[in-house]
Amino acid sequence: MAILRTLLILLLSLACNDVVSAAQSSQIQPTEYDRLYDQLIGLQPDESQSAEVADFTFSRDVGHFHLQRGRIFLCKPVDGRVVAAIFLGDGTFLMKPPTTIEQQQLLRFYEKDWVEINFKVLFLLFADNTAGELQRRLVFTSASPSSDEVDNLNYALRYVHNDDTRAFHQDFMQAFLHRERNALFYAHIAESRTKPYFFQINPYQEEEVAFYKRGEGTGTYYRELITQFHTLDKYQSNETNGDETKNRILISDYRIESSIASNLTFSASSTIRFRSRTDSLRWIPFYLYSRLTVGDVLWNGEVPAAYFRHRDGSMFWVRAPRPLHSDELCSLMVTYRGDLLERNEDGWIGLKSSSSWYPRYGYRTRANFDLTFRSPATFKLVSAGKRLYEQQSGDTVTSRWVTVRPSHNVSFTVGKFREIMPDEDGAHAEKSEGEDLPDVHAYAFEYAPRRFGSNLATEVRSDMLNSMRFFQHVYGKSPVDEVHATETPYFHGEAFPGLIHLSWATYKRFDKDGGNEIFRAHEVAHQWWGVGVNFKTYHDQWLSEAFSEYSGLWYMQAVLNDNKKFFNALEKMKERILGNRKFLLGSGQEAGPVWLGYRTQSSNTRGDYDLIVYKKGAWILHMLRNMLLDLRTMNEEKFKNMMREFYSTYLGKEASTRDFQRTVEKHIGSNMTWFFNQWVMDTKVPEYTFSYKTEEVPDGKFRVTVRVLQENVPKDFSMPVPLLIKFPGDKFIRIRIVVSGEKAEQDLPLLPLKPTDIIFNDLSSVLCEVNYKRWK
Repeated sequence: MAILRTLLILLLSLACNDVVSAAQSSQIQPTEYDRLYDQLIGLQPDESQSAEVADFTFSRDVGHFHLQRGRIFLCKPVDGRVVAAIFLGDGTFLMKPPTTIEQQQLLRFYEKDWVEINFKVLFLLFADNTAGELQRRLVFTSASPSSDEVDNLNYALRYVHNDDTRAFHQDFMQAFLHRERNALFYAHIAESRTKPYFFQINPYQEEEVAFYKRGEGTGTYYRELITQFHTLDKYQSNETNGDETKNRILISDYRIESSIASNLTFSASSTIRFRSRTDSLRWIPFYLYSRLTVGDVLWNGEVPAAYFRHRDGSMFWVRAPRPLHSDELCSLMVTYRGDLLERNEDGWIGLKSSSSWYPRYGYRTRANFDLTFRSPATFKLVSAGKRLYEQQSGDTVTSRWVTVRPSHNVSFTVGKFREIMPDEDGAHAEKSEGEDLPDVHAYAFEYAPRRFGSNLATEVRSDMLNSMRFFQHVYGKSPVDEVHATETPYFHGEAFPGLIHLSWATYKRFDKDGGNEIFRAHEVAHQWWGVGVNFKTYHDQWLSEAFSEYSGLWYMQAVLNDNKKFFNALEKMKERILGNRKFLLGSGQEAGPVWLGYRTQSSNTRGDYDLIVYKKGAWILHMLRNMLLDLRTMNEEKFKNMMREFYSTYLGKEASTRDFQRTVEKHIGSNMTWFFNQWVMDTKVPEYTFSYKTEEVPDGKFRVTVRVLQENVPKDFSMPVPLLIKFPGDKFIRIRIVVSGEKAEQDLPLLPLKPTDIIFNDLSSVLCEVNYKRWK
């Protein structure tokens, strides 16, 4: 059997020209990737394929090219195939997105909802039939390319490759490595050399059509995304709400065994089990932190696999020994080691990459994880997942952790920690007997510099436990049975299944406005929103971040029992949203809608991801909470029931904004498309001017007429707005009115007493500006 197995491995190795021994690196023996990369970056005009162009037009989806006059060269073949062309002359590019939301995105950048670019240079890269179309419609002859044509071709290539890491546009590399012909198309469009634009159709992306500009202030050849959407045929056939995943493999699980030396050197072995989602799959790209060096790569645990990995790059390409079949089950074992952990001057240890410390296929792939760590006994290590065991042998501690449901990311923390024990005098510092809450473990660095301020470690643990208790009450049972929170030497927080990274600042800096409570509870809330219920696409990421942000606010309101701090925090968020880039002598670029997700942030709109997705998204939940509030009894069960149902329905699944809308509609009892269009899909925030008059009527009652002027929003913008009507003797009632149109007047129900005052938009129920004006 041993001889037969040896012969089998030998035959498999001989069948694959590019297989290298596990000890060899791709830099010693070039792979197919290297050869293809060299051909692509060495693209040159083909002297036998030159055509004079006059009044020539062609289209790719919504992108329309008009070559008025000039000369075009096809480039020399790559791997026997023409994949590029360069045009110099006069031309025009026109594009208009098919959706209103993307047209509005163009308006924010260019003050018009379409793109029109007059260009002098057009570089085309393609895996579609562009070469064939050009050859059919133009007459090609022989000619020598000018130095301008060569220079502009080389310049355009800088935007699709990085020679420092030998990385070429990932999806073109994928197409060319597999010798695929598909709709992949890319255009570099420039009137001036240093201000190019880019149009792309990419069938590998969730949304296939994209338009880019050169990134501002980056100092590199960086393409910054402006607008992105589906191809026209998908809108016409209503295929835009289905499965957006274009992944070519489906990972089922990771088994990762990691070791940490006393000098913090990190080494690991990751075994990845997956199924191919397509036929003829040969090359698979992974992400791995650039400071980690790959060692062995074994296919199905025994056959050495060819791979490409540059020492300074984050991409890691692995070649299958033969084309894979659709639904074929495979495994890949990768060993790697390197500089993943850092120690600062105070002895704090940090993880340099929490997202790429193991080989990842994309950033939205969910999988099960089985994690084993071996670390020095002088350190404490905690990981995402459920702890199965932890045992010490000599100077080494071995622990094993598993996730209870698929997750898109896991991490760990290691350092010299002390566990924060319950404060005997602290309220609710421990679980009550029989209370069904997750076990909470909070850790602080053993070496805690005092120069930062107070030590708030016991408050950290208390907030962890209390927020867990609160969220179980309002949302449902925690998706994890145990949570570990650790101090990190960074300013941000991050949450994983059962693990929370908390900034050192929340351990050391006292905040009188409730910011610490909001931050800590936000990260705890991710166990429900992000870990428990995941979001479907980047458009839906607010279902994780905004929900956790508002959960932090809500917890702060409940635990501190301080409405003033709660409404002050909301007010500060509103001021930032309304004042964003409004300057004394004009205004900056308008912020995008919540629906754009990470795309709200650009070189022109820095900070908008937090402001819009987190803060405005939290305001959206606040408005829904108040719409479901019983103003007579102040009962909030409708909102709680809605959130509980959404959580229980999508626990362990990916939810979309449309899924949440359906849940909202069920509990409000009416179609809520108008609300989501106004607040999630659009950017407008109303400004109201409120006035009222009072007159006595027979029977000693009072008629109140209210007038509301609505500005800065479309005429059909509509919102229910609560009024607080005050009477003598500290008496009051609350009612709702619906505000719609530019000007609305209406009589309130007859009142038994004459009001002393009326507060418009009580409880800050609507994100808006409010002015008061005497009735005239």
